[in-house]
Amino acid sequence: MRRSLLVAVLVGAAAIAGCSDSGGSEGVEQQIRRVAREQGLQGSPALREPELTAAQQEIRELRRELGRNLFSDKIMSGVEQTTCATCHHPAFQFADGRNIARGVYCDLTPTGEQIICRDAPAAEAGNVVGPDRTAPLNSRNSPSLLNSALFPRQMWNGRFHFIDESSKDVNQCDATLGFELPPPERVMLTRSILTAQAHIPVTEAVEMTGDFPHFNEPFEDRDELNPEIRDGISFRISDDPGYRPLFEEAYPAGRPEVKLYPGDPEIGPGEDIPYLAIADSIAHFLETLVMTDSPWDRFLAGDDSAIDDAAKRGALTFFGEGQCSSCHSGDLFTDFENHNIGVPQVGPGTTQYDPEPIFNDLRTWDYGLEEVSFRRTDRFKYRTPPLRGVALTGPYMHNGAYATLEDTIRHHVDPAAAYQSYDISQIEADMRDADGIKPMAAVFERRNPVVLGPNPGQTRIDLSEEQIADLVQFLVALTDPRMKETDSLAPETVPSGLPVDVVGPRRFPIYE
Repeated sequence: MRRSLLVAVLVGAAAIAGCSDSGGSEGVEQQIRRVAREQGLQGSPALREPELTAAQQEIRELRRELGRNLFSDKIMSGVEQTTCATCHHPAFQFADGRNIARGVYCDLTPTGEQIICRDAPAAEAGNVVGPDRTAPLNSRNSPSLLNSALFPRQMWNGRFHFIDESSKDVNQCDATLGFELPPPERVMLTRSILTAQAHIPVTEAVEMTGDFPHFNEPFEDRDELNPEIRDGISFRISDDPGYRPLFEEAYPAGRPEVKLYPGDPEIGPGEDIPYLAIADSIAHFLETLVMTDSPWDRFLAGDDSAIDDAAKRGALTFFGEGQCSSCHSGDLFTDFENHNIGVPQVGPGTTQYDPEPIFNDLRTWDYGLEEVSFRRTDRFKYRTPPLRGVALTGPYMHNGAYATLEDTIRHHVDPAAAYQSYDISQIEADMRDADGIKPMAAVFERRNPVVLGPNPGQTRIDLSEEQIADLVQFLVALTDPRMKETDSLAPETVPSGLPVDVVGPRRFPIYE
């Protein structure tokens, strides 16, 4: 039953507030702050910076700028058709504004043993960043990289993570123990989790690699191919006259006083540039993308006027009867755990197959965490996405299933009803052609039940449309104003001289 906005606010406030220690009623602002503090929020999370000398700070700036250029340079792609920014572009808040990513202009053969590439078209024919890109579909939505330096787990199924998982705060985790990646890399001992993660996209055939380095030939085993791909990229950059002096300046040999990390590579004149230096410089750039000075943070610090009344009502619902913070917890608004929340299975998936009749003999499922853990009970579990900047980074879910925040919230409060009434017209035609919307019964079966809030067996949360609108305004309040201006971080040219990505139009709404 729908409730009036006034009743919803009063009930929500009473449920989470009660009386102050002095015996009088708390104001709404005090209620919100108290409950946020009780749930561990401090506001404005930051990456702890090491103490550096002036010379080390200069080196760090050189590495950041080097990484910014590499991030947007097609020299990083085996077939020179994509960049890191193709799927994570500054103009789209380091996402791509699409349902599912599109990478190189190459197609996997039906057996998956080889990839066939073709020349990339002109921008007018769809070689752009964003919803108009015409390359073949990948498997999942491109998440924003804003604040990713603060994430102890990366990727939709959390498959890249700290070995030390004693804390969700990266500042508390012991990076010297290394980072766990899927095979063949396994444990990597690098300066940061982003340095480790930056080793992987260049080895992904449909994202950046294509058929490099063995053109028109079947794939090798990953344990042989991945190092060979990275070596090939390293040799290419080592021979590039635009990059050679930049690496020698940023990773100088024979200057131990400017090392930022004991394992830093050193590059002397004419020496090969190791892939570790390439990955590390990209990580240095990504670490500049921590943007956590939002209206919400200013409100939490004591500025009552930083957010409006609708956002305050939304906060009461978020931390209270909406039960949103049971998963979207902490200052990054995520528990970094994997959950099955009943997301509609649409799109090409990750080619998973199960012969049980309930799976309808389809080969376009995405099994999420199960693909990493190999536990049947982890099927359809995906990492809780952080919510800072979410108002600017639609569409939503691991497969971009929902175009708007309103529909995303409606799914969260009643997953079964949302699945049953899902409007498949909101995704692209070739996504719809990938077996349409797959059987709901397979996602909602008992071996891995759909979860909703902290209460086992709960099937829906009764929220009014007014409360959903207020929740949207609360999510808007999580936007650091700098997030709206990230397009300026894309370089106009890159040292290799290769053309930079062309940015296409935005199709999905943003909330300001």
